[in-house]
Amino acid sequence: MSSTGYPTGSTGSNAQGRFPMGRIRRAGLAAIAAAVAANAVAWGVARALLDISDDFVPLATIWPTAIFTALFLAAGVGVFAGLNRSTAKPIPRFWQIAFTILILTLLSPLAARAQEGATSAAILTLEALHIVAFAVFVPLFTRLVRRT
Repeated sequence: MSSTGYPTGSTGSNAQGRFPMGRIRRAGLAAIAAAVAANAVAWGVARALLDISDDFVPLATIWPTAIFTALFLAAGVGVFAGLNRSTAKPIPRFWQIAFTILILTLLSPLAARAQEGATSAAILTLEALHIVAFAVFVPLFTRLVRRT
């Protein structure tokens, strides 16, 4: 860890501090797959253990969880690719942006409170799924991007 609190180490980047796009794409696909799998497990555990109504559309089936996890994390890969082109140290900046977005996304399930079938357990499950996706994707993606 650096003095900023963000992971450091061998960057595997070129002289300009840029990472190859092929590596970013491969790291993104692997990290997205891992995060979707982790969220699928978390969704299954929550559905098995908690009182979540089938009327609550965001958690009624696994598909919304899997699709939205993959889509938003793919957007995260795009953000990293943009940072890779525009800043000398994209990984620390990506961590900052990802954490900020996590905090903001923790507010979005509260809006789901008005949906049919919304319970405290369902809302907390949505919150947990956001945290799981972050906790799996961001560290794994940045670690894989740094690898040579």
